[in-house]
Amino acid sequence: MWTGWVNGSLVFFQRSLRFSQKKKTVLKKTLNEEFEELFEAELMRVQQYAVDVTLDPDTANPALILSDDGKQVHCGDEEKNLPDNPERFSEGVCVLGNQSFSSGRFYFEVQVKEKTKWILGVTRESVNRKEVITVNPENGYWTVALHKNINVAFDDPPVRLSLQFHPEKVGVFVDYEEGLVSFYDVGDAALIYSFTEFISLTTSVFTSKRFYSIQELLRCFLLVCRTVLVLFCRPARRNPSV
Repeated sequence: MWTGWVNGSLVFFQRSLRFSQKKKTVLKKTLNEEFEELFEAELMRVQQYAVDVTLDPDTANPALILSDDGKQVHCGDEEKNLPDNPERFSEGVCVLGNQSFSSGRFYFEVQVKEKTKWILGVTRESVNRKEVITVNPENGYWTVALHKNINVAFDDPPVRLSLQFHPEKVGVFVDYEEGLVSFYDVGDAALIYSFTEFISLTTSVFTSKRFYSIQELLRCFLLVCRTVLVLFCRPARRNPSV
């Protein structure tokens, strides 16, 4: 009697455990599906603020080559002989967009498919274009990056991101009224990271030929910034950064 009761209890316990695990699996799947629907709806909401961004050659670092339509940019083998006008980036290998944003909401997407090293985000117009670049919110940069399979947001301090997959296309959404800068994985309709405080910003895209560890990457902008390619879209000149 005792043995049978024990065996019966074990069987009942095992069945209950399997049922509980199955129930948790179903619940997890349901929650994941609901979250996916919510993120898809959120991405569709911010995409309605999409803007067209083209590049301003007058701001481009001499090492950069821009496409004729102003939609693409890459590093050349050598620097061009260009006038060092005030708008041009001298130390950071950067270029600004022609479009300006000083209020409201705007959204743009960056194709990073098959790119193993990239940084993208937003920045203030007032960043010094004649000095080396230190990327953090205090200096007017709100960015995320991929390097050696490590995703990071350059907050203060930097935040290592846990993403299931590396995004192939990144959406960037800025809301001046809410003080919000959000990054989305467009393919998975998933939120990558959000910065919740800013003053006056621009849109920026970074790619790089060469990166190191996360710690060295922070120095990379200071010491070997000419390995870095940056694309910006600036806020309106009538309302420059604070």
